Amino acid sequence: MKRVLIVDDDKNIRDLLEEFLRDEGYLTTSAVDGEDALEKLEYQKFDLYVLDICMPRMDGMQLMKEIKRRHPFAVIIITTGFSTLENAVRAIREGAFHYIAKPIMADEFLDVVRRGFAYAESLGSPDILETGTKSKLERTLPQMLKGFSADDVMQFEEISIIRHYQPGDIVPMDDKNGSIILVESGELGVLLGTIKVESLYAGQCWGEESFLNISYLFTGLRAVTEARVRHFRRQQIMEFFRFRDERALKRYTINLMYIFYQRWKSALGKLGLFVGYEKVTKENEDGTKV
Repeated sequence: MKRVLIVDDDKNIRDLLEEFLRDEGYLTTSAVDGEDALEKLEYQKFDLYVLDICMPRMDGMQLMKEIKRRHPFAVIIITTGFSTLENAVRAIREGAFHYIAKPIMADEFLDVVRRGFAYAESLGSPDILETGTKSKLERTLPQMLKGFSADDVMQFEEISIIRHYQPGDIVPMDDKNGSIILVESGELGVLLGTIKVESLYAGQCWGEESFLNISYLFTGLRAVTEARVRHFRRQQIMEFFRFRDERALKRYTINLMYIFYQRWKSALGKLGLFVGYEKVTKENEDGTKV
């Protein structure tokens, strides 16, 4: 059964949203602010998060960053008053799934929640911070190295170069430095020109398309906080596969194509939500709708 964490300093809103969700069969937990929510995250796991932007002690934006740091694939819905819509749009750019303006209507809220769960399922990615017997890199590269052995994963780790960056530093993404990167700690901003369009947190990769052709890169990266980044060079990856059978390279390429597909779906979904896309129906001459 799906579990939702609701974080809002207004008890009436918390109670209302919990009622909406419980009537639909979801399990709910509520928190009064960001710090209360982080305490609950220590001993509970959630499938979706509903965060208010304006709260005491730790606001929704700060809380979203902390949740994303721990669980990069978390699906987060932001709630906001009309006076903070600018912040809500910024939250979408930094990784929130959607925002809902107050006052919150049941039908709209539940529709977004259902789409949020569908989006989470479409990602098809396990919790990359899940503890267990797997190596650190194997847990943080669940899709890129899917189907490879533990020994392969450890050897893949050895071909990378680790670099540290301070806030504001540009993270190079050329083949000399390593155009495929894995964030091991901290936060990176994805730049389109000079505009930050997305954030990357621990366990997330970027630049996989450069394995096919380095000229495909059209984004840049800049450190938002102190960050530890693992760089992979295309030539080193090719050498990694050189003495393996042909199926290994094909498997790796298929994994990358799946990542591209998921990222494309995510981008289209966010764009559609951002512009408020709704399905339009038309009527034929006989009055039927299409």
